[in-house]
Amino acid sequence: VNAIKGTTLEIHTVGKLQQCAMAVAEGAALGNYQFIHHKPSAQKHKNSLASIGLKGNDYKESDINRLNILVEATIKARNLVNEPVNHLNATG
Repeated sequence: VNAIKGTTLEIHTVGKLQQCAMAVAEGAALGNYQFIHHKPSAQKHKNSLASIGLKGNDYKESDINRLNILVEATIKARNLVNEPVNHLNATG
């Protein structure tokens, strides 16, 4: 998606493939991660993917919320690991 400068990824499901589609969405979200906070040319190299949509009838809101929490928590952990120690403090 980023190679063609796409901003949205929509995953359509048919039948009982919701778990597979959610796994694809999770992989796409985590694969889109970049740690470019301290690069001077960050905007130039930033990935273009901004949103991922799941289309279908059988998604439970609780499953979508769980997926969002999982992705956000993983990204926060990656940011903490990648951030230089001298930038980490108790307030930020």
